Amino acid sequence: MLFIGSTIGNFEPSEAAQFLRDIRKSLEPGDAFLLGIDLVKDARVLYDAYNDSQLVTERFNKTFCRASNRELGADFDVRLFKHIALWNRADSRIEMHLESRVEQTVNVRDLNRSFHFDRGERIHTETSYKFTPASIAKLLSEKRLQAGKELDRSKKWFCVLLARA
Repeated sequence: MLFIGSTIGNFEPSEAAQFLRDIRKSLEPGDAFLLGIDLVKDARVLYDAYNDSQLVTERFNKTFCRASNRELGADFDVRLFKHIALWNRADSRIEMHLESRVEQTVNVRDLNRSFHFDRGERIHTETSYKFTPASIAKLLSEKRLQAGKELDRSKKWFCVLLARA
């Protein structure tokens, strides 16, 4: 089985546990599961990655507004929201938000609803958990998967490992 990329980090811990439980149920003894994991890094590296000077992450984060406008008939003005990305060390995760620069109301036609935002109020748009080799080994073992050989650990930032049932 293959799950490449660090998207397991976008699951809440209980969702990641359920995902791995479901994977384990579909594996026969001896089957392998290839998993890509985003590792904990220095706080400065994480900050720079999610607050890049080319504004790639900011544009990605504001996709929430543009997609809501297009798909739900909302009237978000992306210029009125500031991209915020924070490292939450205690929970080992990056948290991305859009912060209202002004007091405003956003209308969402297809929901027949309006949302009021105070200046400084945030929309939590994404969470990205980061793992240590020990935390992923623990998570896997709790789901009766054995963390096996690491196939790659680029700059100690990401890891691709082979787990076995």
